[in-house]
Amino acid sequence: MNLPNYVKENYKIILISTSIYLFYCVLFFNLTLDDSFISLRYARNLKNGFGLTWNPNGEKVEGYSNFLWIIIEFLFFLFSEDPLFLVKTIGIIFGLFTLFITLKISHQMIRTRSFQNKPMLMISILPAWGYYAVSGLETMMFIAFLLEGYYYFNKYKKTKRTNDLCICSFFFLLVSLTRIDGIIFIVGIFGIDLILNIKNRKEIKDLSKF
Repeated sequence: MNLPNYVKENYKIILISTSIYLFYCVLFFNLTLDDSFISLRYARNLKNGFGLTWNPNGEKVEGYSNFLWIIIEFLFFLFSEDPLFLVKTIGIIFGLFTLFITLKISHQMIRTRSFQNKPMLMISILPAWGYYAVSGLETMMFIAFLLEGYYYFNKYKKTKRTNDLCICSFFFLLVSLTRIDGIIFIVGIFGIDLILNIKNRKEIKDLSKF
């Protein structure tokens, strides 16, 4: 298996970071945020044929903001009457993905090699990172999709390849389906990039006058 160079170069930090992160996940595994049961209730009612409702046979009130997470939980309900363990497990997996995506973005954006692995390590030592991974919420999935979209956004800026733009757009779509307010982050990313491009063009234009 041909691993990327940044993985081979930082395998020690990867092992340390993932170990610390998994330690916190185990430590907080039995803790669950009460908001997570809102999504689980909608998912259970969907599985039981009542649709996306808070109460069975009740009005279809959109009392959630994490549509894609509810759909995933709905799929878990097909295999288990109490899918909380599965929900926490996939949260841990997305948390691991997020650590690796952070390393990937750091390698992409930070030129000094000795600093490329620091963001991953800094995130892993946060107890809250492990806590939110097992909280039952969509937090880790949201961050993973957002960072992966941002990685391909930066990659597209360099390569101008349609494939990178399509992958970027796909992950940003997942972001907005995971949480509707994710659109704010997406607009912010494109907006800041647009402002910087306009500023750079203006500076180049001003320099050309001399």
